[in-house]
Amino acid sequence: MSNRTVTYDRFLNRVAPLTGVQKADLNADDKLSLLSFFNKAIRNIWEYARWPDVCTIETRTPSSNVIAWAQSGQTAIESVFAIWDVDPHGTTAPDLQKYDIITSGVKLVGDDATTSAVYVWYRHQVPDYYGDTYSASTTYAIGDQVWYATTGDYYVNIAASTGTVPTNTSFWTRLTIPFRFVDYCVQATYADWLRADGQAQKAAIHDGAAEDALNKELDRLEREEGYQTQPQVATHLSNYDNT
Repeated sequence: MSNRTVTYDRFLNRVAPLTGVQKADLNADDKLSLLSFFNKAIRNIWEYARWPDVCTIETRTPSSNVIAWAQSGQTAIESVFAIWDVDPHGTTAPDLQKYDIITSGVKLVGDDATTSAVYVWYRHQVPDYYGDTYSASTTYAIGDQVWYATTGDYYVNIAASTGTVPTNTSFWTRLTIPFRFVDYCVQATYADWLRADGQAQKAAIHDGAAEDALNKELDRLEREEGYQTQPQVATHLSNYDNT
């Protein structure tokens, strides 16, 4: 993921004043509502395009011809766009590999079935931002998530611990927000806040502002950065199974 990220705390600094309440004065229910609306917003924009911030081409080694959605020590996969036999950036004509989508992941099939390393273009799994404030006296298990006020970020535990601060990367992974998503998330979150308050007309205005923010980022990505968000590639076979 790109290093151009912001904290959830910074997002709150942006959206709270729109609600008429400064961040320091938000009550617990308000914070939960904003977090719920934010999670919806970030999922919408995360999955909207093949953003380079959250989409990666990297090597993965299949097990029994299967690349699992979640592999130990690897970023979790949400969607796969293409698989090649060699690095597509360093080869003139890399061969697309045939695969099926199955319950456990992506299964290489036919002549392309292999347990050797391949290059996978995929979207990272969108994080779910949640969790109570970190406590040094609490024992955290793998997968537990916390909010750490010192940095203003959410963290997920990757090694059970007690009293190990979330900034220790041997025990915690930081959940950041891609910089290019923030404007959209602020407007979309506030629109949902207004809808929940019965202000449908005003919410529609901010829905429009969210769409403008999205289109601005798409334009910047394609026109200024020269990145195609929706390339036409062959991806997988039409048959699916559930094994």
